[in-house]
Amino acid sequence: RSSLDVRMLARILTTEQEGMVCRLYKEGARTANLGRQFGVNPHVILDCIDRQNIPRQGYYRYTCDHAAFDLPMTPEKAYWLGMLMSDGYVKVDKRGAAVLGISLHARDTVHMQTYRTFLRSTHPFYIDRKPTYTPPGYAVALHIRSDRLTQAVAQFGIVPRKTWIGEAKLVASDRHFWRGMIDGDGSVWCTPRFLPRLSLVGTERLMQQFAAFVQTHFPRIKPPVVQR
Repeated sequence: RSSLDVRMLARILTTEQEGMVCRLYKEGARTANLGRQFGVNPHVILDCIDRQNIPRQGYYRYTCDHAAFDLPMTPEKAYWLGMLMSDGYVKVDKRGAAVLGISLHARDTVHMQTYRTFLRSTHPFYIDRKPTYTPPGYAVALHIRSDRLTQAVAQFGIVPRKTWIGEAKLVASDRHFWRGMIDGDGSVWCTPRFLPRLSLVGTERLMQQFAAFVQTHFPRIKPPVVQR
């Protein structure tokens, strides 16, 4: 072992430094990079992680902007929050790490690439066969392990099991949020008399919020909320 390695391994992190290491590690930082940043051997970083009972998250080959959904709000953030509310999900993987994911039909791969660019992500797409599609086809998914991202989107209502309990928070009056929702779970169609109609699918609470948003801008329209 080189003298430099010995000196780095012998160093002990302060309590404040250990807190910073744990936070950065959960946000996706690699142990080797943390070792260089704090001037210690990567094994010291792993010992710190283990003492705090943080699940090891493996070798991080991919990066992204973990602050992408931090406030302040922007139209682009609001739009992708709408997409996540419709086609995204939050879960815990087998390693105990929080995951923010989104899955779209394979024909929307270009849109997924736009989302990945927004996150400044280097994560790969996953391709899944979806026999439930009509006709059967493939879905493109993007999964990112990040406590900071999942905590950030939670304040807007994007939480585990949102399919049953989804409710917009802080963005219910943002037109860009609803634009994202409509792109994800909305549709435009015509009646037999060729009258255009806009439909949106979601939880009852979400649809009530959307109806209120529409009435705010078009008081004469009273969109019905129908259970299916």
